Amino acid sequence: MNEEHVIGLIAKGATQPASLAVGIGDDCAVIKRSGEDLLVSSDILLEEVHFRCHTTDFTSLAAKALAVNLSDIAAMGGEARFYTLSLGIPKNISIDAITSMAEGFRKTEKMYQVSLMGGDTCKSLSHLVISITVLGTVPSGEALLRSGASCGDGIYVTGPLGSSALGLRCLEKKVDHPKAHPFLRAHQLPSAQLQAGIQLRKSGMVTSMIDVSDGLFLDLERIAKASGVGFEIEVKNIPRAHNFEAVCRLCDLDPIETILTGGEDYQLCFTVDVKKSAEFEKKYSYARIGTICEQGRVVAFDEKGAMISLSHKGYDHFD
Repeated sequence: MNEEHVIGLIAKGATQPASLAVGIGDDCAVIKRSGEDLLVSSDILLEEVHFRCHTTDFTSLAAKALAVNLSDIAAMGGEARFYTLSLGIPKNISIDAITSMAEGFRKTEKMYQVSLMGGDTCKSLSHLVISITVLGTVPSGEALLRSGASCGDGIYVTGPLGSSALGLRCLEKKVDHPKAHPFLRAHQLPSAQLQAGIQLRKSGMVTSMIDVSDGLFLDLERIAKASGVGFEIEVKNIPRAHNFEAVCRLCDLDPIETILTGGEDYQLCFTVDVKKSAEFEKKYSYARIGTICEQGRVVAFDEKGAMISLSHKGYDHFD
């Protein structure tokens, strides 16, 4: 059983009215409205699954919880508007902790110009639970979906990959080297690429997009499946942060596998129309990492041009 299988079972037989332009299977649902469409997405963070309270502070935890949800709006090229927040709170969470979380939410609201509009709270019998639903808007018919890529389109990313997974490994191995600090921050305080998403939508050249939440290879497979295509990517062209390889060595991590399969970077991965790639690259400085190809071929090449064999493709909740 994997996450895709579970979602398929739950979604089976679900109705999709005409007003629901995009339902289950993309980063957000898209609801048709006059003038602009409504974007809706939900995500849940569970203690001991997505985070551990002893390895983060509550202000950062709240900021991350909201930012990673807003990343789904970014992946559609939308503007964030509102969110709802529901908390399951166990007995060991203090009033001070809740106050610190509120501070994190307020700071993140201000950063992304988004407003809290409601939610729910209840007692949890074991762990802290954070559930957020975000709402955004996009001009009618302009949401960037996973399903628009075609053969020959270029594949690009908005920034470095692998940093969050490396930061998590630093936490787990208690690596407290100055070179590790940026990676710890990348894991604990990721950014939603909302402005980049809007810019890419407005360019008129992007054919599909997704945020890198579960790992580049796995998320690119989702674009490939939705679009009925394949892909070829070159690791040498994937951006990585300064000192990435050095800190990977400190943490006994394979840098190539970490770049390809490490999740929670929340950079945007997108494709550009094959006929517009040259124009796009003159106008923007995003890194091109590969090319869309025929369906059934999903490969990554190392710096010597050899095909890379991966032990896993990315994060799956039910593996």
